[in-house]
Amino acid sequence: MKFPWYLSVLFAVLVGLVMARILGLDGHSARISVAVRADHVAVRWTGDIEQPMYDEIAKAMAQRRGDPRPIVLVLGSLGGSVLEGGRVIELVREMQRTHSVDTHVETHCGSMCVPIFLAGTRRTAAAKANFMFHEVRFRDRDGQQRTPQDKDLAPAERTRIAVATDSLFRAYFEAPRVNRQWLTEMRRSIVGTDVWLKAGELHRQGSGVIDALAEGR
Repeated sequence: MKFPWYLSVLFAVLVGLVMARILGLDGHSARISVAVRADHVAVRWTGDIEQPMYDEIAKAMAQRRGDPRPIVLVLGSLGGSVLEGGRVIELVREMQRTHSVDTHVETHCGSMCVPIFLAGTRRTAAAKANFMFHEVRFRDRDGQQRTPQDKDLAPAERTRIAVATDSLFRAYFEAPRVNRQWLTEMRRSIVGTDVWLKAGELHRQGSGVIDALAEGR
């Protein structure tokens, strides 16, 4: 039986929306879960890097302060707020005074998710996990997000983006073991565009972003 074309389109859209919600790509399904394993505690965040990410992860980690097992922060996000991401990074660094806090990506990690990933004591990812790098993005007075790809960006705005991106790289991307030459090339590559790479590619390039490839934790 052949269905009308519009029903096929509707079905495809519905499948896409369901998968986006499952993967946390729809921007509305941010959630946290904690799983206690024999050799570590997995704290999983899926969805946008926005409030209440810091509060939720801080609560989960506070509950582990008396537990000597390492913490693995499992990330599945395409980014969000630089401010909220920075708060999470500082939280990870604080927790690392008493615990090993590793980071792991199974599916995707983009934009501000990457600096959080780089904060890990040890950084692992599934070989086919997607990583995305780009310049800082701002919102205008109307709340609309402005990106480097926008054709009507004024020179002053482009300069603002470049300066903010350089500051972000210095603050969070120059992490331990990251190849500085590779990082310089990446900074050049993201001007005006998004750069997507598989974890396996990052590892083969000697980027230092990923310490080891793993099947998942």
